Amino acid sequence: MAHGATDLAWIRRRKRASSFRRLMPGLVGYLVSFAALSGTFTVADTLEALTAHLAVDEIARRTTFAERVHRRRAEGGIR
Repeated sequence: MAHGATDLAWIRRRKRASSFRRLMPGLVGYLVSFAALSGTFTVADTLEALTAHLAVDEIARRTTFAERVHRRRAEGGIR
């Protein structure tokens, strides 16, 4: 039973790593598209512009980004 918790933690880490590998190509593609539309070139500038757009999105959706993250985590993570 002592190895059970260790094995479960290892499985969770592997699953998370796999999720990141699947998520990154799409995320980078969306960020590159966002940069092209917003006129930014660096990651830092793009994320700064994205932050401003996310604030507007929060107002439009009437929920915060943090609330959405909390709900997604409660649902079990990525879809």
